[in-house]
Amino acid sequence: LTRMALTATCQIHSPASLVEIERAEKSLDVSFPMSFRKSLLAMRCRVDWERGDDEDLPDEFDFCHSGYLEWDVEHLLEAELDRRFYFDKVIKIPKNFRDRVWLDKLAILRTDATLLL
Repeated sequence: LTRMALTATCQIHSPASLVEIERAEKSLDVSFPMSFRKSLLAMRCRVDWERGDDEDLPDEFDFCHSGYLEWDVEHLLEAELDRRFYFDKVIKIPKNFRDRVWLDKLAILRTDATLLL
């Protein structure tokens, strides 16, 4: 972050419980891989970041001046439900590669700009 002239704060919270993870799996009708379950059981956090005004990034990143990342079961559930809504109601039949690549994925992380895998 320092190399890119970003300032960031990180808030660490209690990790998810096994009950929360199982509830999310049931809500989404999926089973998370054991390695992913372990990461949810180990950490819950939020990172807020802001880019310096003088930072020169490639044009495709020029719109991003600040944002956040949240890593927890609740936000994972929201991100995946948003992804499903997007494909069920908005896209329906994806015509380009950028949209098609998301069809069989699970959104596990949300930022203020987009969903991440």
